[in-house]
Amino acid sequence: MANPDSQEAVFAFLMALPVNEDEQPGVTRIDTHANVVFLAGSKAYKIKRAVKFPFLDYSTLAKRAEACKREISHNIRNAAQIYIEALPITCDADGHLAIDGPGETIEWVVVMNRFEQDRQLDHVAKDGPLSKDLCDDLADMLVAAHAAAPEKPEAAQGFFKELASYVDQNDIAFAEHPDLFPPRAAEHLTSQSRLWLERIAPLLMKRGADGHVRLCHGDAHMRNIVVLDGRPVLFDAIEFSDAMATTDTLYDLAFL
Repeated sequence: MANPDSQEAVFAFLMALPVNEDEQPGVTRIDTHANVVFLAGSKAYKIKRAVKFPFLDYSTLAKRAEACKREISHNIRNAAQIYIEALPITCDADGHLAIDGPGETIEWVVVMNRFEQDRQLDHVAKDGPLSKDLCDDLADMLVAAHAAAPEKPEAAQGFFKELASYVDQNDIAFAEHPDLFPPRAAEHLTSQSRLWLERIAPLLMKRGADGHVRLCHGDAHMRNIVVLDGRPVLFDAIEFSDAMATTDTLYDLAFL
């Protein structure tokens, strides 16, 4: 795993971005396992952490640059009002950092329009049952997202292998923590998962041939949907692995 300390100068630079205090006070930092987001005024700046996991690799500058560019291209079709562009963070001869300035590129950032977090669907749902109109809009949103997603009929076999790999990964994780997952129950779950996966394999292949396996969002749960101007918007699609995001549309729908 790359040394995350090498990014601290970039994080400090983004925390010191000038903002209109009447618009939004200060800069807010949000950390996740793979990204750091800085909310500054009307904009949000997202940095890929210099990390490597079994499912994700941001360990080099070149890989983070590609991931930032892919985040724009993968999300623009569903959330053009949020995603702006991927830009380099540069350092000049005097050691001054800038977004898309002169000097050497030392990092990449995804620039987005900021939205209020209380408009994320998971927050909206805490206030009570979703309205019928919002549920209808959510259905329309996913129908439109799937209609725009590139078809991958030849990828049905790959999708099947991905599902099988998830079962294997879970089996290993369960075995590593018998104190949390009773071994007999975990073994039963694994065997049943493999059995049912084999049983539905022909159906998965047919759905792929019929155009239902596509490069989807891949992570369409409530925290990745925000209500803007009264309509739900799907954002933060998986950009780090087309294999993970290439899936049956019903599998994509199941996240929501």
